[in-house]
Amino acid sequence: MEQVRELPSGKCVRKYSPEHPLFDTGTRLWAAKYYQELGYVGIAPITCRLAKCNVSFQSTSAYEEHYDMMHRNICRECSRSFLSLRLLDIHISETHDAFFKILSKKKPMYVCLVDGCPETFQHDDKRTKHLIRVHQYPGTFSFHQQRKQKVKLSKGSAGLKHEDGNEQSEVDAETIKKREARKRRRQQKKKKLLEQLKLPNSDMQITDVDMADLEESMRELRIPKSIHFGRKRRI
Repeated sequence: MEQVRELPSGKCVRKYSPEHPLFDTGTRLWAAKYYQELGYVGIAPITCRLAKCNVSFQSTSAYEEHYDMMHRNICRECSRSFLSLRLLDIHISETHDAFFKILSKKKPMYVCLVDGCPETFQHDDKRTKHLIRVHQYPGTFSFHQQRKQKVKLSKGSAGLKHEDGNEQSEVDAETIKKREARKRRRQQKKKKLLEQLKLPNSDMQITDVDMADLEESMRELRIPKSIHFGRKRRI
């Protein structure tokens, strides 16, 4: 479409629509160049920079899936990631909440990890057996993954034989530390008793050791469920 307009000075101004045949050649060249550039321009991969992850993804959907699985529900105490907010809440309660540990000794507190299952258990191992038997979890499943280290056992102790022939066993490091601490305390007590028996005034010192034992036993006493003060009100 062509429009002609005459100016007061006598000059003519012509206007052409984009569909005018005058622009056909330029339109075809522009379209060909546009589609060729789209075909050759490569899309830069998306790299995850959270928590030194440095994993690259070719699509936004793949990156979002990775973020939901690895970075959305993270425990601030131990930096473990979980697939859902519910599993994160369960982990925080069972691992980092001291009040939960007290209540779990009195009533079942370990809930099933499957959404919609109302079962609760007294111990974590019973819940694990329930997940494996009822919900078809793998036999090696463990919700509370503990860091373990390989400890070389002595010749007299029984161990697991590996392919390299060395007797080693993966034992919880925290359990080993507790056992060694208890062993050291027992040895120190025996040493003190032997030293006191050799002294003439050993009666007084043995009493001191007995008081220390009594103090440790007092720490293990439980607090009663209910405490009442004062006398009953008479009706």
